[in-house]
Amino acid sequence: MKKSIIKNIAIVCAFSMMLFSCEDQDDTYKDLVKNGEKIIVGVTSKVIVGVGVDKLKLGAIITSDPKIKKIVVSEEGETVYTFDVNRTETKLDTMYFTISGLSEGIHDFKLKNLDNQGNESLPLEFSATVYGDKYIANLSSRKVTGVSFNTTNLSAEISWKTAANRMKESTLTYTTVEDVEKSILIGNDETTTVVSDFKPSSTFKVVSSYWPPLKEGQTSFEDFWSLNPTSADFPVCNTLATVEVSATSFDFGQLMANENSPVQSFTIESSDCIDGAISIDATSSFEVSLTADGGFTSSVSFDDISVAKSVYVRFSPSTNKNQILNGVVNISGIGLNVPPTINLTGEEIGNSKSGLHIIGADEAGDITTIVLPNDALYNAWGGKFHEALFDGNTSTHGHSSGGDSPGHFTIDLGKDYLIRKVGWKNRAGSPQNGQNRYQIWGLSGSIDPNTAATTIVLSGATEGDWSKEMGMKGWTSMVDASLTENPGSTGITHDVSGYVYVRYIRVAIFDNFGGNNYFNFSELELTADFDQ
Repeated sequence: MKKSIIKNIAIVCAFSMMLFSCEDQDDTYKDLVKNGEKIIVGVTSKVIVGVGVDKLKLGAIITSDPKIKKIVVSEEGETVYTFDVNRTETKLDTMYFTISGLSEGIHDFKLKNLDNQGNESLPLEFSATVYGDKYIANLSSRKVTGVSFNTTNLSAEISWKTAANRMKESTLTYTTVEDVEKSILIGNDETTTVVSDFKPSSTFKVVSSYWPPLKEGQTSFEDFWSLNPTSADFPVCNTLATVEVSATSFDFGQLMANENSPVQSFTIESSDCIDGAISIDATSSFEVSLTADGGFTSSVSFDDISVAKSVYVRFSPSTNKNQILNGVVNISGIGLNVPPTINLTGEEIGNSKSGLHIIGADEAGDITTIVLPNDALYNAWGGKFHEALFDGNTSTHGHSSGGDSPGHFTIDLGKDYLIRKVGWKNRAGSPQNGQNRYQIWGLSGSIDPNTAATTIVLSGATEGDWSKEMGMKGWTSMVDASLTENPGSTGITHDVSGYVYVRYIRVAIFDNFGGNNYFNFSELELTADFDQ
């Protein structure tokens, strides 16, 4: 009985405690909903930021919560944009909208999603940089480094400076030859642009667009165009010009060195478009002028030849040499169609020992005899070496020993001469023994005569092989003579064809009119051009 009473008391106490506890929970719930039930709206998980000029294009990635009806973007507690969400199906989606009229600089935003009752999501905070006029003011358009006229394809060639950092592309706007405005896109990798339909002398403009500096995850949805265009002019002409001259050549005749010839003249004219000056240039020893009485120089020019202009030319040699000088007047300019030339010629009369002279007493001190392998000595029976051959005296002579014919000897002139003629005279005492079959060879001073020495012993049987070896060793044949009449002590002279610069002379004797096995003669006459 007693146990039953105690059990009932415990049950009553427990029920009472439960009752009081429920009253406390009800009070808490009433506090929570005293302003109505709190509904949480789905959040935006991420914002995609697109950068434009004074604006941002935002992409809000929202959940599938069907309650989301509005997106609100605020900054410092102030709403800057509200976007109504209208979608036909509830799914994870991205809502794009553009906020315009933003000030340039960094903005800190909060984005919330709302339902129709004004219930909000938890806010998403993000930052974005807005670019505008201040940024654009510092953007420069792509620079032009040069504009030229291509005379081959009759086009303008525009050369570009390397594209700047973050430059996207450039637009070239110009006027065509038909007076139509035209624009073409210039890629950053393009270094030269060819324009064939340009209007001559017109101005073209270049404007470049840029990407703004972007942070990770940001994009640019609008081009930032430079406010500073680049401009330049196209070439003056888009066709080739034909230049007419009134003469093709001038011959000034003979003139002493360091004097000026009488003036000759020609006219130059063109009715075509010419870009820039026309240059008239004369080569060495000739001069040009724009007036007949002075101001002669190597080059003159005209800015305009639409009306015929006169050019004066004169011969002014100054090399002090006896020689014929050939020159030319060159006419040049941009875009000329086959520029004309005028050929010039004149003969200079040199001074002092100039022109052609026989190497003689003045040069004898430099002349020596050298003895190469198989050379004959020609100082027998009172004969002298080279001293007798260049003294101008037919009473002195060179004389070989018996058995030396056929044979040869070698002379060193001391320096290179341009040999034009080779001759010889017999000794006065025995003109009947003159040579009737002989060769005279020359060797440049740039070649060591010892390395050019022949190994074949000259004889009647080896003449062909010996001559072949001479040529192979670098010797130049100047005379190869076979005489039928004896020139006696008056001698004979042979012209040397071409220009032969030699320092070493080798004389080869094969036979003589006297039928002797030796050779002798008085003078070796080498006519050299002392101007060279």
